[in-house]
Amino acid sequence: ADLKVTQIKSTIGAKANQKDSL
Repeated sequence: ADLKVTQIKSTIGAKANQKDSL
Protein backbone atom coordinates (compact mmCIF):
# COMPACT_ATOMS: atom_id res chain seq x y z
CA ALA A 1 0.00 0.00 0.00
CA ASP A 2 2.79 2.42 0.94
CA LEU A 3 4.56 1.65 -2.32
CA LYS A 4 1.45 2.56 -4.34
CA VAL A 5 1.09 5.83 -2.42
CA THR A 6 4.71 6.68 -3.16
CA GLN A 7 4.22 5.91 -6.85
CA ILE A 8 1.10 8.09 -6.99
CA LYS A 9 2.88 10.97 -5.24
CA SER A 10 5.79 10.62 -7.66
CA THR A 11 3.38 10.74 -10.62
CA ILE A 12 1.67 13.86 -9.25
CA GLY A 13 5.05 15.46 -8.59
CA ALA A 14 6.20 14.70 -12.14
CA LYS A 15 3.05 16.29 -13.59
CA ALA A 16 3.55 19.36 -11.39
CA ASN A 17 7.16 19.63 -12.56
CA GLN A 18 6.02 19.47 -16.18
CA LYS A 19 3.58 22.34 -15.57
CA ASP A 20 6.35 24.37 -13.90
CA SER A 21 8.60 23.73 -16.90
CA LEU A 22 5.92 25.16 -19.19
